[in-house]
Amino acid sequence: MALLMPGPFVDQPEWIDRLAEQGLIVMPEALPTACTEGLLQEWQSRYAAGYSAPAHIGKGYQQQAAATIRSDRIHWLEANDPQPDIAAFFQAIRVWSRAVNQSLYLALNAFECHFACYEPGAFYQKHRDRFQADNGRRLSLVLFLNRNWKSEDGGDLVIYNPLHDDEILQVIPPTFGTLVIFDSERFPHEVRPTQRQRLSLTGWLKSISAHDAFLQGTALFPDPAAL
Repeated sequence: MALLMPGPFVDQPEWIDRLAEQGLIVMPEALPTACTEGLLQEWQSRYAAGYSAPAHIGKGYQQQAAATIRSDRIHWLEANDPQPDIAAFFQAIRVWSRAVNQSLYLALNAFECHFACYEPGAFYQKHRDRFQADNGRRLSLVLFLNRNWKSEDGGDLVIYNPLHDDEILQVIPPTFGTLVIFDSERFPHEVRPTQRQRLSLTGWLKSISAHDAFLQGTALFPDPAAL
């Protein structure tokens, strides 16, 4: 069973200060290695068993498959998933979100996430994560689950300058254990084509009505006072 031992994600508040200043943080070895390894093994097991589907773009009735825009496969996770490493990950998100709310007043109260797999040749074109008709997403995050990644493997996460979206701000290789968190509305980003299977856990921290969070099953805190 995964344990939430000290790590940069939950125990180093300076990362929250950096997020406030830059809107983007990249944390190597963000979670205990045992937890990240457990997440990797669980996703590999579920993927091999057929628990994935082609990713879509858009939201609600506007959702559509668009392989020319993104070609990954995903598996959505539930907050009550009993698998120990997934449960530990959700708990880490709750702890960190509470600290962010206390420091940055973002009123984060919901979280949705999925495993993602990019097979060789897969990609995700440049986009922003915040839907035009829905401003609930506040922070995007991705935890990379790829051991022994090399530069020639491709699959980099590319973050663009929000003021000049043809200007590359940062290129982040999908290295095992690295966690990237950024402002969902502010930063255009893309996943470059990968040359080998690329695995990750991707999610969004949201600020929405408590009613909607309850209906969606995405509520972070059972007690709204925890915000």
